[in-house]
Amino acid sequence: MVGSESGVSVGDLCAEFGVSRATVFRLRARYAEHLASVETRQSLERETRDSSRRARRLAREVAGLAALLQPCLETIESRHRAALLLTQNHGVSERRACELVGIHRSTARYRQDRGAPLGARIRRSPSSETPL
Repeated sequence: MVGSESGVSVGDLCAEFGVSRATVFRLRARYAEHLASVETRQSLERETRDSSRRARRLAREVAGLAALLQPCLETIESRHRAALLLTQNHGVSERRACELVGIHRSTARYRQDRGAPLGARIRRSPSSETPL
């Protein structure tokens, strides 16, 4: 009922549209909630736009940091250490840390046993351990 908000009397609205006063007040009450939801929607859209801007800015910052750190992460070992540092000290998930440093998750989980002899590292089936 834009007319009542713009200073037109309720009686004039009733005469113009051929409805009773009760109908005018009922419609105004019904659509007042709608107008409030429109304002809420607009507020949420504003917040979404602001969040999107922040997300784009953070993505640019992460890309810049990745480019800056790229020379430090040339070897798999250095990438593995960086992923481990991110997960243990900074609370980043393993998946996200691996994505950031550019390695696969299985690479980050791999633990090489350098102290064991070569034969101990090879997995043997029980049938191959029996003498011929």
